[in-house]
Amino acid sequence: MTEMIPKHEFWRRQYSADRYMEAISDAELDLRFADVFTNQLLLCAHGKIGIGAGLWTEKFAHLQAEYSIRGRDFPNAAEIERRLIVPSQASSALSERLKQDYPNGVPPAFTLFKYGKKEHLAPLIDKGSLRLMPASSYEDPSLNPATEDSELHFEKIWKGERTRYRSQFDYYCFCSSFLHLDRLIADFGADSILVVRDPWGFFRRIAETLNETSFQIYFKAVSYLDPLLLDEAEVADVAVVKHMRFAYQFEHRFVAMPTAETPLEPRHLELGSLHDIATLYSG
Repeated sequence: MTEMIPKHEFWRRQYSADRYMEAISDAELDLRFADVFTNQLLLCAHGKIGIGAGLWTEKFAHLQAEYSIRGRDFPNAAEIERRLIVPSQASSALSERLKQDYPNGVPPAFTLFKYGKKEHLAPLIDKGSLRLMPASSYEDPSLNPATEDSELHFEKIWKGERTRYRSQFDYYCFCSSFLHLDRLIADFGADSILVVRDPWGFFRRIAETLNETSFQIYFKAVSYLDPLLLDEAEVADVAVVKHMRFAYQFEHRFVAMPTAETPLEPRHLELGSLHDIATLYSG
């Protein structure tokens, strides 16, 4: 007779057969709890917080199994406060403006959403005034947790062995999202959203204006990786991969990678008006 068990119990048994978190420390386990819980959380209607399903529910069941094996309780909020990103209520005016054109946040065609302040995004759409930042500048604890990251490194942990991948050189990047979520408005402290309707046209304008033959320039969606579940896979390009903790951001990025070691400073570009390919929404 086939045994019928709840899905969460199946996942716990599944984990017991492949205890992939065994080699990480208690502190690292708590940070993983924060990362999984961050991605489970949803910002629902009227600012209410909900819990999503799917992949993150399975990972959470695996966490429950590992905590049980260690005889530990889940961490309290104060212990993981810096890492846990709880959705905050979005600007209702800005959210409603965007929903008039993108009711569920999913555009009908490839589209980019750039969250920020009107003082920066208005010059971007009006004149194409764009500030390209080195990836190294995002490794800054003064930034909010949704933005701060070590963009030059990625660490894989497999069977207790740690492999640290590093970008060969510092590089320029411009980050946006290819889906809209209300929680990203608060995450990035945004009072405006620049919606780019022609991302490839935008990419060409940046590339042509930067005009650096000594840079490799590309434009692609970020791949979010679980550092404990990569097995023997290698990380080929740190510039377009991120830790799974940021998966809910659905990031797409422009990358300009130098072909030799060179110190990078912020670059100010003038692309020309973007009104033909973009729309600015403000609250």
